[in-house]
Amino acid sequence: MKKLTRFTFLSLLAVSLALSLSACGCDGNGNSTESVAVTWTGLAANGQENAADTTALTLTFDKDPTSLTAAHITLTGATKGELTGAGTTRTLAISGIEAGEGENVTVSIANPPGFTISGGPKTVAVHRAMPGVIVEEVAWIGLT
Repeated sequence: MKKLTRFTFLSLLAVSLALSLSACGCDGNGNSTESVAVTWTGLAANGQENAADTTALTLTFDKDPTSLTAAHITLTGATKGELTGAGTTRTLAISGIEAGEGENVTVSIANPPGFTISGGPKTVAVHRAMPGVIVEEVAWIGLT
């Protein structure tokens, strides 16, 4: 029987490790290279028609895209801010809305590490306060 040299043994060990990692869907550092499928299920805007500007968009998903950050989101028609939240709901702060009252902004999401997000891009109607108009709730008292 042939004696294995140290080089041959290490070469076989390296090949074995590479095959094991590729079979499990792992990179060379042992991290998974497989992505989890996530469906983006909803997009909603806060604010009030002609009374209060939209300041946040709520994004909902069927699974938690844990590595999603604001850097993965593209917003057309406004300026994006901080992304907050956890689990299946995230809130994106927005400002500088270019669209008029009831018009749409568009949101798209690039796949964050470890996830493949489907269901986009999406549009949502935003709200704008009318300049110079103050909306107050007034309680009317009936006179008898």
